Amino acid sequence: MTGLRLLTGHHDPWATTGDVFYLLAMICQILQFCYVGNEVSHSVDKINEMAMMCNYPKFNKPTAGAFLILLTRAMQKTEIKVGVVFKFTLSLSTFLWILKTSYSYFAVLNSAQS
Repeated sequence: MTGLRLLTGHHDPWATTGDVFYLLAMICQILQFCYVGNEVSHSVDKINEMAMMCNYPKFNKPTAGAFLILLTRAMQKTEIKVGVVFKFTLSLSTFLWILKTSYSYFAVLNSAQS
């Protein structure tokens, strides 16, 4: 809606500048959450790889049990999800999906207005 207002609005330069900053701030906020979710998922995926590089055959019995639990849990895919009705995984692909969908809505609204 902000992009549509920027294209079709006939307002002063201060309002246009405010709209541009608002649009960039919203994009940056969405990118922050999606980037952090992507990094957390990527880091958790590396746990199995890092665990196999440790000297696990020499662990004592309690440590070996905890290590086995760690490996079992690390085998499960970890994703950060948001939303109540619609669940979204926070990742960079979700960020790109949001941008593409927003542009599609913008294009439809812009063509309907013209």
